Amino acid sequence: MKKVYIDRDINITEGKRAEKLISEHNDKKYLIKDIGIVKVDASRWKEAQAYERKTWCDSAGKTMSSDRNEDHEKNFGAYDILNILLPNTPLNVIELGCGPFTNLRLILSKLFKTINKIDLLDPLINDYVKYTDNCTYKNGNLNGLSVNLINSSIEEFLTLQVYDMIVMVNVIEHCYDVDIIFKRILQMLSTNGIFVFHDKFLKEENINEIHDRYYDSGHPLKLTYKYIKNILDLNFVTIYNNIYTDEHNNECVYKILKKK
Repeated sequence: MKKVYIDRDINITEGKRAEKLISEHNDKKYLIKDIGIVKVDASRWKEAQAYERKTWCDSAGKTMSSDRNEDHEKNFGAYDILNILLPNTPLNVIELGCGPFTNLRLILSKLFKTINKIDLLDPLINDYVKYTDNCTYKNGNLNGLSVNLINSSIEEFLTLQVYDMIVMVNVIEHCYDVDIIFKRILQMLSTNGIFVFHDKFLKEENINEIHDRYYDSGHPLKLTYKYIKNILDLNFVTIYNNIYTDEHNNECVYKILKKK
């Protein structure tokens, strides 16, 4: 198979040159056999964050206005079920790893609910406000509602706030410790709270060998859906479920869940 190496500046190298780079710099030291990479160290995560900042703040991406958010909306069934699931009391909501455009902007437009508090969390959120041209919360508002911006990783976010809904869409692969992420989610989500979740996962047949032929600086965590499914099944009831295999043989998982 073709060797591909993507560095922190989003430069893509293929073939023999990529093979040499992968032999010198890869993620195999983090690999847990048959599971994937669920945790990396601080230096590896900082490399991924440099890639992400380059993407949205210092390249052509800074002029974009969406990051496949509309595609996610379709795969969540236009979020219609949320109006049935969420209570009629004023809601506290948060999006984790919101990026510069958010998925909440599309969710909120579909909700016939009163919103009490909107939090947006991302470790690069201040850079997005400053450097991403079409950042959707640049003026401190989202869909006309005031938002609170939190400059933090999910893993480092400690709060006493309880949320009625947590949104986390296409985020895990950008993080550094998936177990801590779900610990934080369970701590801050109310009993019977709603978790809107999407990510893509490697097939089990690829999880042990992919690091010999592919290095992606921006996405350090790569794991199987089986690992995440065990966490979800233990702590949540699945209300909405849409899973398919994409053109790159990844399992794409869209779930709306209720905390047990």
